[in-house]
Amino acid sequence: MEHSSIRKIFQYCAIGFAVPAVIAIYTGLNFPPQYDEVAHQHFVQHIAAQPTWHTIVNYEGAENYEAKGPLFFALAAGYGSLAGFSLPALRLFALAFSFLMICAYGVVARGLAIEQKSLAVVCLPYFVILSLTFMTDVAALFFLLIGIAAFATYDRSKQGIWLSLAAAAFTAASYIRIDLLYPLIGIALVCWCSKRFDWKLGLAVAAPFLLRAPLVFIWHGFASPLAQARQNPVGLGFAPAHFVFTLAVLGLYFWPFVLAQCVVSQQRIRCVIATSVAIGLYLLWQPTVSALNTDQYGGTLRSVSLLIDQPFVCASVWVICIAIGLMACFEIILPLASNYGEFSLQAICVAGVVIQIFRGAVFYERYLVGLSVFFLLLFLIRQTKRQYVWLWAFWGCALQGVQLLKDHVLP
Repeated sequence: MEHSSIRKIFQYCAIGFAVPAVIAIYTGLNFPPQYDEVAHQHFVQHIAAQPTWHTIVNYEGAENYEAKGPLFFALAAGYGSLAGFSLPALRLFALAFSFLMICAYGVVARGLAIEQKSLAVVCLPYFVILSLTFMTDVAALFFLLIGIAAFATYDRSKQGIWLSLAAAAFTAASYIRIDLLYPLIGIALVCWCSKRFDWKLGLAVAAPFLLRAPLVFIWHGFASPLAQARQNPVGLGFAPAHFVFTLAVLGLYFWPFVLAQCVVSQQRIRCVIATSVAIGLYLLWQPTVSALNTDQYGGTLRSVSLLIDQPFVCASVWVICIAIGLMACFEIILPLASNYGEFSLQAICVAGVVIQIFRGAVFYERYLVGLSVFFLLLFLIRQTKRQYVWLWAFWGCALQGVQLLKDHVLP
């Protein structure tokens, strides 16, 4: 990559990072604990005090919120030993990963010739609050995007070093969140279909699964033993309602892009089909939300559903979101792209939507931020009219503003 390109990406990323950075400065990162922050804080303190095998691998001393892999917690424990274990200090650690993630997103966007639009990632719902809190999501996304950028670079250069970097990055991501291995399925399928698959690429795709396997055997599952023993256990499951919920979230997030396509092509038949399918999906596999169970679909849609007293109105909101989500999937999947980068993103999005069916009893809306990143890339590629990109950006910022105010991150 040329020095001028690196400088340009850095400039775009610095502008994008200004959003979480300004909020961090304004709040001093001193706001009420969010999500699993307190449990994470206690666990990294325990790791720093007792950095043993039982602590780091078996999660001895952890609470049952720590379902993720140990890499992020081990790195945070080392950082905390130097900077302290207060929540503001640990949030600064997570904020550093936010900048790195934005840079990695810029590198991926440059490979798709949309680096100027890469700033839009900061408008993605949940991105800012996850950048400001001591959570694992943004750090895992950083390693994931580095892996995808490395695979794309290998496709252009055929230099084996990039495959090594891709395998290492995906392995690191899996040791934070194992559910982020699904892009490898999409990449492998695209390379196979386009006759790019060889033994070196196959080894790079298989390596993260093989290197993550020992921890799966030690834990006897994909989550830590304590998380598997919860009242709502974290682990594999089969729930078609998760698929319906994913479609509804995609519809809620990306309706401006779907609206843009409907205005341009007037796809009334597709709208009718999507609505009919959405009604069927909702009747068959309605996502169940309750005030008592925050582990099930916690997020914006759950909050809206609980606010609506009229069942018909609530059902209508869900059906509309599901229908838009279906149309969003149609828009990014069809037609199939001819170039490797866009085709890979399409396959990753399909794999990401399908894989949500196999989540267990615990499913938060924020878990979909990783999938939303790839949908956003495809919409930015296909949407050439800036007014709709700006409309989406305003909508995303509005959703995030509500999140920040609701959770008292902003006074």
